This record gives sequence, structure tokens and C-alpha cells, in this order.
Amino acid sequence: MEHFLELFVNVVLKVGLPLIECSIKVIECRLKIIEAKKKGAVSTPKKTQRSSVRRHTHKR
Repeated sequence: MEHFLELFVNVVLKVGLPLIECSIKVIECRLKIIEAKKKGAVSTPKKTQRSSVRRHTHKR
């Protein structure tokens, strides 16, 4: 029984830890993407407002 537990713990450590590390990296990448989208969303309304102002000036 002890031998089985040792094998089980070894398998969990060898397989589980890399999976956990990989999932943490994936979460970090998704957070970076979300932050980049937020920064892009903050800067785009300024661009659209400027372009709409340009459109109004062209109509005159």
C-alpha cells in the first residue's frame, strides 16, 4: 500500500505540477491580452471622436 501511495504521489507531482504551471502561464497570457484590449478600448474612443469631428468639418 505504501508503495502504491509513493507511485501515486510521484505521478501526481510529475504530471500535475507541469499542468498547473502551464495553466498559470495561460491565465497570465489571457490577462495580458485583456489588459491590452482595455488599453486599446480606452484609446479608440478618442480616435473615433476625432474622426467624427473631421467628418463634421468636411460637411461644412
